[in-house]
Amino acid sequence: KPVGIRLCITDKKEFHEICYAFCKTGVVPDFITVEDYDEENNFSLNSKYLGVPLYEALLFVSKTLEISGLNKQIKIIAAAEIYSHFDVLRLFALGADAVSFQNHVTRSDSRYETGNMESTNFSRGSMEQLHTEILGSTINIMRVWGYKNPGDITLATFFRDLGPLYSKGF
Repeated sequence: KPVGIRLCITDKKEFHEICYAFCKTGVVPDFITVEDYDEENNFSLNSKYLGVPLYEALLFVSKTLEISGLNKQIKIIAAAEIYSHFDVLRLFALGADAVSFQNHVTRSDSRYETGNMESTNFSRGSMEQLHTEILGSTINIMRVWGYKNPGDITLATFFRDLGPLYSKGF
């Protein structure tokens, strides 16, 4: 079975030490799931370290694993709120190998609070349909931009491909 760790980066030095321990002991996880810093669920509110936002944390973890020589052994999963194919592409560009969808529709309680404080229930089918639509549009955009797989998406190519969209008033 694959074994991994799930973390929110709060101290960059601490993650460097974790990578050093992986290299020194040879005990390396199969994956690392990087989460966004969530102020509501932060268990260490009195900590001197605040969490790092997801995009910064993802890029940091990716580059740190690359410097440590662990990027081929450890896959990175980004646990993020996903609302469109651009969210998925951005996470791949920042170094994610896979994405874990989390948004108001896919949370465990499957309820969404609307502006007037009403709650709307979503069925399992609608959650699966949302995932299917986002993944389908992600694959279509990848084809249009010439990407063969998510590993081809880098920050440089991603922003280069976005350039024409912004110049036309997207």
